[in-house]
Amino acid sequence: RSRAMMFERFTEKTIKAVMLAQSESRRLKLDYVGTEMLVVGIVAEGTDTGSRVLETQLNVTLVAAMAALDEDVGTGDGGKALEIPFTAGAKHVLEDAIECAKDQGSSSVGTAHLLRAVLRREDGNGVRLLSKLLSCDTPQATIE
Repeated sequence: RSRAMMFERFTEKTIKAVMLAQSESRRLKLDYVGTEMLVVGIVAEGTDTGSRVLETQLNVTLVAAMAALDEDVGTGDGGKALEIPFTAGAKHVLEDAIECAKDQGSSSVGTAHLLRAVLRREDGNGVRLLSKLLSCDTPQATIE
């Protein structure tokens, strides 16, 4: 599936969250966008359901999310490419977000679907980052 086709079902806010995840990779001078960057992108978007769940219900701030990401991945010496590739895990999450939307009878993919897809990848770095931010072993249970 081409990247353009994958994103055609994403809402503007979800695309913004993905672009903000890419910005985080650039900020950290990394040559990949992982699920942990997607989490920060969701928080950074600031207005959609996924962001509101993390910020208002669970008190995850952008400052805390960025600090946890910095601590987790550090900085590299890349991030100069125009197109920073997604990791296999992040690609899987982006595809799974479409399935999450379908499961809920939605024709478009919101940030809540993206967050749910991150949570489904239990061994992913996004879940690890959320565990750190929420100080719990199972962010899935906390967020669901």
